[in-house]
Amino acid sequence: MIRNLEESPEYISFSDQDDIWLPHKLSRALTALSKVPATVPALYASRQWVWESDTQRKRLSARLQRPAGFRNALVENIATGNTIVLNPAAAGLVREAARLTGDVFAHDWWLYLLISGVGGRILFDEEPGLLYRQHGANVIGEGAGIRAQLRRKYAVMQGAFAQRVGGNLQAMQAVAPC
Repeated sequence: MIRNLEESPEYISFSDQDDIWLPHKLSRALTALSKVPATVPALYASRQWVWESDTQRKRLSARLQRPAGFRNALVENIATGNTIVLNPAAAGLVREAARLTGDVFAHDWWLYLLISGVGGRILFDEEPGLLYRQHGANVIGEGAGIRAQLRRKYAVMQGAFAQRVGGNLQAMQAVAPC
């Protein structure tokens, strides 16, 4: 876990054990992050190929509909965890902030909120960086299709979205001293 790191690492990247990084993922991320001043926290994320491994079908994840930034981060997550790479300034900030918070619903959404909330840079790459494997055991999954959309809308009506946003706000308040 990030909060248990003894030192701030140079870069942090997240990986799900069932996804496949494309060969250029890290080089594109490091190239983009190298253009940000070293003292500015930055988060790189990219689109991905949504891959159904049982049928070998793949489709490109959706394009951004709104600019990446704090206003957008308050209501949606565009930084899928398995595509994220943090620069050293962001890695240090995240390590310290994680020590002040409890669990959050989704670490990737919280990272997007935190980095954009401190005025850091959000770098979103339109070039997909990985194959995001979909299967019956996905914890969250891509959520395409009518069934997934209906489940998501039902969860919103049951208060799940409000609980998630409320949890994110609590986590952000906990790190306000940073």
